[in-house]
Amino acid sequence: MKMVTSVLVLSHQGLGDIISSIPIYNALRTEYPDATITSTVKGYSEKRLLESQGLSDLFIMSDIYSMTFVKRFFFLLGFLFKNYSIVIAPVGINIKYAVIIKCVSFSKKMIAIKSNGILDYFVSNPVRINSKAKRVFNNNLLLNEFSNKNSFPRLQPIQNLEYLAKKFSINKSNFLIGIHPGSGVIEKHKRWPIENYAELIRLFMNYDNEVNFILFGVESEISLCNGIYEKVNFSNQPSIYNLCGKTSIDESLSIMSICNLFVSADTGLMHVASALGIKTISMFGPTSSNEIAPYWNNALVINQGLPCSPCYPDLLQGCGNNKCMSKIQPINVFNSIKGVL
Repeated sequence: MKMVTSVLVLSHQGLGDIISSIPIYNALRTEYPDATITSTVKGYSEKRLLESQGLSDLFIMSDIYSMTFVKRFFFLLGFLFKNYSIVIAPVGINIKYAVIIKCVSFSKKMIAIKSNGILDYFVSNPVRINSKAKRVFNNNLLLNEFSNKNSFPRLQPIQNLEYLAKKFSINKSNFLIGIHPGSGVIEKHKRWPIENYAELIRLFMNYDNEVNFILFGVESEISLCNGIYEKVNFSNQPSIYNLCGKTSIDESLSIMSICNLFVSADTGLMHVASALGIKTISMFGPTSSNEIAPYWNNALVINQGLPCSPCYPDLLQGCGNNKCMSKIQPINVFNSIKGVL
């Protein structure tokens, strides 16, 4: 068997795409323990997630799809003569850019999905995937090219849970429901309205006052979480821990691990929660719940099933009328969660 010394995994997108590639990273670590794994990542959160789980060694920060032509050219030029042992393009990666990187780096082997076109001549190991299966399953098909073990490893909390519970005054003995109302800066159309999250919490106020909520999000989503917090009836308020903008990705991952349930739309943290083994309740509209479903199958997806849904990726920023999300009623989500309780 040829020596594998360096591997490049192309993961240009957000947390969800990183999570769907976890089986690939895990298999690489198992099969080639001495190889250096390099990842292209969109931002710090993706980098830190892979780094904290010990899945990647080197990182190339890039958001190639938002780059100008000139920046994209120099980004691709940066791979000149890198000569990786293997280049892997997980499902969802633009094969055109993957082929360019493989060629300019003079890399020996490339594993990518079969495109049924001229690009297949540049892919050493083209893999036929199931177009109706979710990405994490199809990525397992890719890893079959170098490993005979399909795997769905869990993420692991990386900070002391007792310390974090004390730091944020979280009562771990109560039933904890995590909520992430955001969805990234350019994909706001995927969000469920904050009024609906507030109504969902109010429904629980009349059902079980020992159910507590933890609001998660980054700094740009503080107004969303504050809006939910303010819209809840404070005269009879359950414990709501508003951690939005107050936690690092390491802290968020660890605190999420003590949640009994996680509620959100199609977000990166939904995928993180699922990979932690937490049952997720997810509202889908613009994106396909078949392809971008949560990591594990212990998930419940709720959608309206409108004929115009899903519209992604044809309409990257939505149609301007996200009725596919706004029409999902809080009472229906509440009843679904009651079934879990």
